Amino acid sequence: MYVHAFYFNYSTDDAFITFRYVRNMLDGHGLVYNAGERVEGYTNFLWGMLISLPASLGLKIELSAKLLGLFFGAATLVVVTAIAFLWVGPRVPAGYRLLLCLPAFLLAASGPFAMWTLGGLEAVFFTFLLALTTLCYLRSDRPEAKYATGLLLALLTMTRPDGIVFLPATLAHVAIGVGEDRTHDLRRKQILDCIRLIAAFSILYLPYFIWRYSYYGFLLPNTFYAKVGGGPAFLVRGLKYAWQFFSTYGFVPLAAASAFFYARMQQPVEPLKHEDRRIFSYLFLQIAAYLIFIVAVGGDQLVMKRFFVPLLPALYLLTLRGAIELLPSTAGLEQSDAGWRKAVAAAGVISLGITAMPSFGGAEHNRVFKIEKPADSDRKIVGEWLGENVDSEATVALIPAGIVPYFSGLRTIDLVGLNDPNIAHASVPDFGKGEPGHEKYNSGYVLRRRPDLIFLGACRIWPEKLTPEMLLNYYWMYGKLAPGNREILELQEFKDTYSPWAARVDTGYIHFFKRNDFVLPPAEPLRASATG
Repeated sequence: MYVHAFYFNYSTDDAFITFRYVRNMLDGHGLVYNAGERVEGYTNFLWGMLISLPASLGLKIELSAKLLGLFFGAATLVVVTAIAFLWVGPRVPAGYRLLLCLPAFLLAASGPFAMWTLGGLEAVFFTFLLALTTLCYLRSDRPEAKYATGLLLALLTMTRPDGIVFLPATLAHVAIGVGEDRTHDLRRKQILDCIRLIAAFSILYLPYFIWRYSYYGFLLPNTFYAKVGGGPAFLVRGLKYAWQFFSTYGFVPLAAASAFFYARMQQPVEPLKHEDRRIFSYLFLQIAAYLIFIVAVGGDQLVMKRFFVPLLPALYLLTLRGAIELLPSTAGLEQSDAGWRKAVAAAGVISLGITAMPSFGGAEHNRVFKIEKPADSDRKIVGEWLGENVDSEATVALIPAGIVPYFSGLRTIDLVGLNDPNIAHASVPDFGKGEPGHEKYNSGYVLRRRPDLIFLGACRIWPEKLTPEMLLNYYWMYGKLAPGNREILELQEFKDTYSPWAARVDTGYIHFFKRNDFVLPPAEPLRASATG
């Protein structure tokens, strides 16, 4: 897993939004993006608190996130293996026990899991908590286990708000009573277990919710208003997102599911035992509930299909169960020759190869290595240049709101509204038909705030200085991704107040629009071409 994670070794721009909140908190400004402005532009409260602990002792925030990602990545593999032993361990003879590690091996081979281990965000920690919740819920039927499950579900929701999806899924599983022995006391037990879950969840989550609502003033994080709407457009985008995940990363789980149903249809088999049905149904409920959420919100714009990472343990555990259905009975396996061992080993290696293949080619691989990593390397240079050359009281407006603001330390207007409620709550046409997280804008509001510098593109470094015509054309084309660009470029107030400038750095030129009355000696205005 570690080799795979370091192969990517990429912390996404959005992670630096969280890092900026953490740094402001440690500097005494509160959990805010800009000092004095309370807006919930993050969706990973508990993760931010975790990475703040080593950071408060002097460790760099970026390094804290990476170390914790590696720790919880390994911990997830351990928990998933424990669930595999709990579920199918008794059915696998001693000579085949390595097969029980298949879900963990597949998880380690998975590109999305490896990428987000060092991605800087909460994805792998969230996955760990969900796997631990699953183990706790399934491991014991004692009342204490229900209380612990409720507490873990609260931690899950405090880590990411969509964790709330798993609370009704778990309550539904308790209420249905799949795999329970039907006795006259079953209904009473189900009611008590639901009460225990809700009580434990509430005692931890409600104080947190009251604090965040009183602190930020909205029921949902600001990013929800910036990214999520409703209607057919979001459903279409969400279905497309799900299709892209399963067509790229879902071959092995789908093949195992097909094998399971094929084996069950081909020959008479004994019905699934109570415990088998219980675990089966809970994993399916998790997948179904979260899949509905993913489709409903229209997916996500970050690399390697981040939203599906928490479902990978459930998918790979079901993969193991499907594969075992094809094996002979336990007695038959114990008496079989080495041919079965070789076949099982070959199938496992092939499955791992297929799972790992998208990490080394294809659209998502190319996006990470050819687009995102080079862009974020440039953004760090831009942020450091701004921090060294621009007055600390200046305000910058831009689209990629993570790395540049983090390294510059400047007050920032997030042009797509992830960290600005005025933009996040604005109504825009065709919402849901564009790039998630890049559709909102409010150009009049931005200009009223009079930012000193405005970046309307990806904050890249160009090898040559552009002409004003070339910069305007680039920003206009970038408007396909961020439609607010085209609105602001057409406003007369913007044309009268701002002009295109550039600054030289070691690797090329930084381009931006500067307010005409703002003094910036290290930069120079762009000159029109001779033919212009």
